[in-house]
Amino acid sequence: MKACHITVGMLVGALVCGQVVAQVWEDVPLPGQFAQGYYLDVFFLPSNPQYGWACGYNGYVVRTTDGGRTWQGSIVPYNGRMGGHLESVQFLDALNGYTSGPAGVFRSTDGGVTWADVTPPFPSEGPWGCYFLSATAGVVLGGGCAGPQNFFRTTNGGQSWTLFQSNQPSSGLTDAILFADGTGYAVSSGLIWQTTDSGASWSVLASSGPAYWNEELTVRGSSFLIPWAGSNCSGQGGGGGGRFTTDGGQSWRSYSTGVPMFGAFLHDGQRGWICGFARQVWYTSDAGQNWQYRGCGTRGDLDDIWMIDDTTGFVVGQGIYRYGRAQSSASRSSLDFGAHCPPVLRFDTLYIRNRSWNSALVALRITGGDSAAFAIIAPPTQPAAIPSCDSLMVVVRYMPLREGTHRATLGIEFASGQRLTVSLQGERLGRSITVQDTLVQAIGVPAGQTVRLTIPVRNTSNQPGQISSVTRTAGANILVESTLPLTIPPGGAAIELAFVPPDTGWYEAVYRIRIEPCSYDTLVRVRVYAQSPIIGVRAPGWSSACGVAMLDSVRVINSGNAALQIAALWIEPSDAPFQFVGSSRGGLPIIVPPKDTAWIYVRFTGLGSGTATLVLDHNDGTLVRNISRPLRVALLYSSARPVWQRAPAILDFGTLCVGQSRVLFVDVASRSSVPLTLTASAQPPFSVTTGLPVVVPPMGQGQIGVSFTPNAAGTWAEGLVLGVDPCDLRDSVLLRGRAETTALALEPQSVRARVQAGQMLRMPVVVRSVGTAGAQIDSVRLQPADRRWAVEHRPLPFLLQQGASDTLWITVAADSTPGVLNGVLCLRTDSLCQTEQCLSVECTIEPQELYDLRVEPRTVTFAPQRCSPIAERATVTIVNAGTNPEAITA
Repeated sequence: MKACHITVGMLVGALVCGQVVAQVWEDVPLPGQFAQGYYLDVFFLPSNPQYGWACGYNGYVVRTTDGGRTWQGSIVPYNGRMGGHLESVQFLDALNGYTSGPAGVFRSTDGGVTWADVTPPFPSEGPWGCYFLSATAGVVLGGGCAGPQNFFRTTNGGQSWTLFQSNQPSSGLTDAILFADGTGYAVSSGLIWQTTDSGASWSVLASSGPAYWNEELTVRGSSFLIPWAGSNCSGQGGGGGGRFTTDGGQSWRSYSTGVPMFGAFLHDGQRGWICGFARQVWYTSDAGQNWQYRGCGTRGDLDDIWMIDDTTGFVVGQGIYRYGRAQSSASRSSLDFGAHCPPVLRFDTLYIRNRSWNSALVALRITGGDSAAFAIIAPPTQPAAIPSCDSLMVVVRYMPLREGTHRATLGIEFASGQRLTVSLQGERLGRSITVQDTLVQAIGVPAGQTVRLTIPVRNTSNQPGQISSVTRTAGANILVESTLPLTIPPGGAAIELAFVPPDTGWYEAVYRIRIEPCSYDTLVRVRVYAQSPIIGVRAPGWSSACGVAMLDSVRVINSGNAALQIAALWIEPSDAPFQFVGSSRGGLPIIVPPKDTAWIYVRFTGLGSGTATLVLDHNDGTLVRNISRPLRVALLYSSARPVWQRAPAILDFGTLCVGQSRVLFVDVASRSSVPLTLTASAQPPFSVTTGLPVVVPPMGQGQIGVSFTPNAAGTWAEGLVLGVDPCDLRDSVLLRGRAETTALALEPQSVRARVQAGQMLRMPVVVRSVGTAGAQIDSVRLQPADRRWAVEHRPLPFLLQQGASDTLWITVAADSTPGVLNGVLCLRTDSLCQTEQCLSVECTIEPQELYDLRVEPRTVTFAPQRCSPIAERATVTIVNAGTNPEAITA
């Protein structure tokens, strides 16, 4: 019975009784960040319902002053508490109001623009709902699921609070209502509370059922309506619905919606609303005996509802929604099935929307001259019912039996008398688009240039057709320039092609052209024959001995299939040593037939070497050989003036001894493309040792030897003069050298001495350096060796600077045997110029009796000298009693 009343009974009640007007909820736009808010309570000022407020998470409070058409928002100063969770909002007039929730209690005195924190000191579980009798007197309550129920009361606008507590187990306290006579009610999980002293104290009035979460209390006389959610004190778990009593809580009717419900509102003792999760909005007109779903137009979850009158109200949650008029509409005003090739069988769909919380009956019919081409496939029967806040899918078939355009009208008639129409149209096509020619060709087009071709397409119908694709199936990549798909209007059009032939000869491509409507293909062959000269150039190298003018030619070859034309030519740079003289085919322009040759004559006059450029302005249009336009031909030239490098620039022979000789070489490297012939000359003591002339090959090397042979001591600096041919050029190399002598002089030049047997004899020999360089003496020899004589000298080697001298001593230790010592004293130098100097030595050892030298007296004694010394004299007599004279030296 209840299910029947909810579906079919709804329509009957709306049409027959007329007391329930079909409505729908309409989304209310909110400003900025508040459009994303989730709202948990809504309140409109009963004395002036132009003023309304809603609160929710993040401390959001939005307000309206024009009956809900526009809204503004503010944020309470919740300081991070509980995510700004606000569950209740109430205003006493247009300026004074309160909002409360786990985030705290806040008061506004400017209509909700700003808020002040007036939160009482809740001992455990935070506040939830609030209700005020005036701008200063009211209650805030909460707790009960995990501790006592807390009833806070203030009479000075939240400046101070008094607390009343109760300890009903597991019963969460949420909402209250107070009356001017001091009575009032509150609700907690499964319990109704009452007060008779304006909220100072409270007691349990009645049980409302299981101790499930009851978030709101609405009272009209002895009728109470409360929502319930979940399956425990805090609302956890599934399930939900509403509970209605008309006898002050003595008995209750419970209705389950299957999902948690949080908001409630009573118009009077019989009519009321509840709302909750999953777009659930339910209405009863008989104190909860029957319920009607009225959530049409909402989305997401909901949390509270407020009705200003029977036709004006708001529900909040995931957005704010306003009571609006019912709307019936079709999703489309026309169905165009398009143009199709036979056989044609097309379907299209539209939806008839019933934005109302009452169901609707509709009848559908197709009318018009071409109605036979269309048919209603769904719904299968007429009339069709559209449930509350739902749509009816309508499927229409188009199946024409003749060609042409077909039109009809789908009529939609509601049981209420409302009518809608949808136009229907379709077309069955024939084959009217054709390609006029399947062979398109262009002959004799210039290579390297864009050639444009067209494929004519005829349209014999009065409707446009289409080329949907042009696909190359083989051959050259001839581009399709037309934008595809290409519309072919009545009469026809053309497909535009473009091609740049890169070389000479034939190019061919095959294209598959897809023609619409009806998707059939035509093959078209496109052929292009390209012509162009093909230029080839061969240039010699110019080499002229010593800048002598010479004439040579540049060969130009045309291997193409069209005449080559050289319209202009010039040589760069302008001061290059070349001059255009003419050609084998006359002056400019130079025309070279296909497969033929021409010669361009160029004169070279100048010195030096390098590269110039012959620039040819030609008409070779091919792209595959990287031929530049104009073509630049390198002209390599060399004057053949000898270029060489010689090294070193200075030949330094260093220092030699007089009479010695040293040979050094000058390297000559050719940097020319012609051989070099070298001659050379030098002044004594320098001379050229290499046979002349010396021939150096192109880019090769040669040597010239030079000798330094001094015949006297001294320093020389002369020039080696090089002659270079061709061109009779000169070069020079500086020659430097020094000559020195090393010589010794011995005094005396010979030594002759006599010594008495048994005596010692020392004979001096002075050695002097008399050359141009110092002498280092490394050997002193007295030969033959004999134990009776020796030479005393400084440790070897020792140096005698130029002009310096030293004394050597020949010592003879004569034994008792008389005789003659004959020998040679030789000194050798180890210097730049080695030399050796010798003298003869002869010493006669005579018998002892040949010598008798007597001295008397043997001792002379003088008297001691005192204070005044005086000269004294004594006589010594020397007598030679021997046979040989003696020399007295001291």
